This record gives sequence, C-alpha cells and structure tokens, in this order.
Amino acid sequence: MWGQWLGAFAGTNSGEVILNIDKDIKTRGKLSIYDITTNTPARWADIHFTKHQDRTSAIFVFLGEAPIIEGVIQPSHGMLQISELTDTLMTGDWETDIGTSGSFQLNKPDDTVFSAADYTFSWEEFNLWLNKQNEDSDLIFRGQKNSQWKLKTTFYRTGRYDLLRYGNEDVHRLNHYLVSLLNKSFNANDSVEHGALLNLAQHHGFPTPLLDWTESPYIAAFFAFSELPKDEYEGYVRLFTFNRGDWLADHNATNDMLDAKKYFSPHTLLPLHNPRALPQQSVVTSSNISDIESWFDSITPPHRKYLTKIDIPKSERAKVMRELMKMGITSASLFPGIEGTCKALKEKYF
Repeated sequence: MWGQWLGAFAGTNSGEVILNIDKDIKTRGKLSIYDITTNTPARWADIHFTKHQDRTSAIFVFLGEAPIIEGVIQPSHGMLQISELTDTLMTGDWETDIGTSGSFQLNKPDDTVFSAADYTFSWEEFNLWLNKQNEDSDLIFRGQKNSQWKLKTTFYRTGRYDLLRYGNEDVHRLNHYLVSLLNKSFNANDSVEHGALLNLAQHHGFPTPLLDWTESPYIAAFFAFSELPKDEYEGYVRLFTFNRGDWLADHNATNDMLDAKKYFSPHTLLPLHNPRALPQQSVVTSSNISDIESWFDSITPPHRKYLTKIDIPKSERAKVMRELMKMGITSASLFPGIEGTCKALKEKYF
C-alpha cells in the first residue's frame, strides 16, 4: 500500500487527492485534498489505516487551522471506506464531519514501466537537433546514465513519500549536524534558506525532493556519460530537456516545497557553501509528485511540449567525452577541488 497515490474525489464536493505513505510506516501517511467545488487552498491531513477482517478503512484529520473563507464551512476530519485495493488502484467512499460525502479513486504508477524516448539520436544528430531549437526557448537539461531510470527525485527513490515528515524530522536533523561543519544554521522557515540548505545537501548525496538540472546541454551530457564504464556499449543514456519558459507561462512557481497542491517548480537557489553550483550552471526543480513523467503526460496540453526525452547510445561515450573535454567540460571544471581534479586525470589517462 505504501507509495504515492494520485486521484480524485466526487460527490457533494469534488477535487484532487494526493496520498503519501512511507515504506517504513505503512499504516499512516499524509493526505492532500484540494477541493475544486469551494476553490479553497489544498490542505494536508494525517491519515491512519486500519483493517478489520477483509475491510480496510481510514480516519483522516486535517492539519493546522483551516483558512477562513466567507460562506465556506470546512471539515476538521473524515473517514474513508476502501472497497477495492490492488497494487495500482484504490477506490471507495468518503465522508466528513460536516456531512459531505462521495466516492474516490486513486492510482499508483507502476514503477516497472519505463517511458519511451521522444528521440533516439547519435551524438551528431543530437547536436543538429539542438541547433534547430528556437533561440528564444528557455530550456534546461538533465542527463541520466540509464535511459530506464525514471525522472524521480532522490527523496522518492528511498521509498519515502511524506514530505511533511521529511521537513519536520530529516531536514531538522540535517540542519543540526551541518551547524558544526559550517558554523551556520539555516532557517528552515525561510524559503530562501530552506532551499539553499536542500540545494547544498543535494550536491553532497543527501536525499531531497529536488532534481538537478543545468542550463547547458553539454554539461547534462557530461553527467549522463561520465560515470559509465569505458567498456560499456549496450543501452542508452537519457537527456531530458525541460521547457522552463513555456511551463512558467502556464503555471505559477512556488517557493513552498511543502505545498499541498500538486506542483512542479523550477528554482535558482542560493549557492551558499556550494562552489559546485555556478560551474555546473545549476538549476533545480522541486515537486511533490513522485512519477513526474506520468503526471506531465496527463496535464500537458496538445499545443505544448514541456518535457522532451532523448536517448543516445552508450557506445558514443568516448567520442562525447573527447568533445566535452575540448569544450573545457571536465570533472576538474565542474567539481572544484581535489576530487574533481583526480577524476579528470583518471578520465584522460586511464
């Protein structure tokens, strides 16, 4: 049952739902409810599941004070009765303490299903494609060394989904330990400092709800190819291109990484204590959606193409790395310090 479930509810009220259940706490989680009928802000709720014989039910209690909106009565708690539950489908009925009720359907993506590429290019074809892109397009790029890896943040890859728990426990713990190393405490209640803390942690291996991107397609290619063994020839790397300009024209950005409504938002975060960010032309995105690609497929209008997926054969590695080295894109330039220099020398001479 653990994972992220997305779906909708209908009845006296209708709207959207996100259900997050962590792998290590399978009977409790967080429920996000966005009521389209009243058009009130999305709200988080604690949810607790119980099973009696063959019947599963849940009680949910909203967190924090409900926003006061004239003419709108908001519930404080409610109950779900689950009628069908499979690995990817959950349906049932809901009711609240103010008498509203109805049905719901939630779906969980199948993590074994991988998305197909929009294009499969050689390195030369990729460069030709880049040259044809509109110069006014505001594109950012991401490289992954395995084309079958989903576009998923390191936080969700750990089997954790509850971002409120993450913010209250894990980020607090991280901040506590970094104080002694940096002689600085980050204010987690300040969106700028909170973002800077997560950006720093992301670049040093701590799981976050951030995805690293770059404004350079060639730096993205470096990250896709550089970690491959030199004798690995089967399969493909994947380069993602995200049209930041079109996305921001259609969607509001948010600095609140604990937003209860579904979101995907690009950021240029402060590179505090983070010397790698500038050489890598770093951009990050945050999202409360686990399976970003499937969600994009469901919301992208016909006249837009926010996300483009490009596969390049791993057998192109030697050629790509030689060209990137001529451009000055190496581990030494992207990772200032001893580690980056050693990696660059290893690439060149070994």
